[in-house]
Amino acid sequence: YVESVNLSQYFDMGLTFYGTVWDSSVPIDIAIIPTLGKEGFTATAFFNNAVSEVPLSFKQNDILFCVLMHEIYHLLYDGQSLKLKQEIEKWVNDNLSKNSQYAYLLLDEALATALGNGYVFEGFNKETDKDDWYNVKYINLMAQKIYPLVKEYIKNKKTIDQNFIEQYIK
Repeated sequence: YVESVNLSQYFDMGLTFYGTVWDSSVPIDIAIIPTLGKEGFTATAFFNNAVSEVPLSFKQNDILFCVLMHEIYHLLYDGQSLKLKQEIEKWVNDNLSKNSQYAYLLLDEALATALGNGYVFEGFNKETDKDDWYNVKYINLMAQKIYPLVKEYIKNKKTIDQNFIEQYIK
């Protein structure tokens, strides 16, 4: 399945979008942990690891790999340069919206959701997922609302910039 969907293109796209340089000598380790008797599944990312606990009966590889890419996008967000992180923080702090700090709080999760559960899902399935993309209401809504902007940046091979952050907060 991994070879048939060309996951590396989604990783490369994420590097460009996040403005992250990844040391190719550092592997991304993916661990799938089987579980009995659960309906849904969990996933998390840390250092260079993406981990998902998946029921043995789970058969939707597209969903699983969208979620794993979502977790990998957290790694790319964490891997942004200090300079870009400081610029993003400045753009948020300089924004006059009373909601800028709340938007900043949701940024990492909203971006990973828009990319993994939006863009990657659409790439795999040739249509946008009609279900919720995330199980927290405001992250789900934010990710879906910014998805057109995210797609525009991906299409134009652009990295997150001040305009993106201003549009995101708006």
